[in-house]
Amino acid sequence: MNKIILNLALLVLMLIPAISNGAAFSAWNTDLVSTENPTTTNFIIDSDKTVGVTVVAGVACTNVLFDSTSETFSGDHDIRDDASYYYIGQTYNETTSYNICQVSFAINAKTGDISVYDYVVQLWTRTGNDIVTKIGESTPITGNNTWLRPSIVDFTFATPVTLTANTDYSIVVGVYDTGTTNEASIDAVNYAELDYTNTNAVNGETDGYLSTGVSNNIRGNDRMMKVMYQ
Repeated sequence: MNKIILNLALLVLMLIPAISNGAAFSAWNTDLVSTENPTTTNFIIDSDKTVGVTVVAGVACTNVLFDSTSETFSGDHDIRDDASYYYIGQTYNETTSYNICQVSFAINAKTGDISVYDYVVQLWTRTGNDIVTKIGESTPITGNNTWLRPSIVDFTFATPVTLTANTDYSIVVGVYDTGTTNEASIDAVNYAELDYTNTNAVNGETDGYLSTGVSNNIRGNDRMMKVMYQ
């Protein structure tokens, strides 16, 4: 009993400084993490700030490989509004191997209702300019009509995907019918855009692909994106 009282007293002492500074603990949500069932851990201290870290397969996803999400917007490409943009994203080739755990893209809800689709980030091997084999896919996120420029959407991989050094890959956005793994059809009414910048933050360049994986050879600009690794 004395131990319980002592622990409660210590907790109160920890909370006093935050309360005296006016912090309102509107919520405190903790997802416990284990190697058996890893989840994202967030300690939500108030309505405006979240202190926490994304955990993938029991390991913190904290290292930034590159980040161009804060760069100046230059233009965009539509996501699956016609056959030429069935997949849209960024080529990739680094001199070091990395275990990719999260990829973020700047996505803008262009027109219609994009909540009828789920969006994923897919990692593909590449031969020449064409994508060949899908080696990883993020957890799906339902499209949100409030994704307005600049909206950075974080896509997390349940299990990190290894991208081997000096190997050609593409990091692209894919689209499913909501709640399924059925590839969405071309839709020129309800679609989003992927923003890009002219800053060369990534060792690669923009490209789009047909459903067959054949390159559309857009080229020349970098996605507004952030890649995290373990």
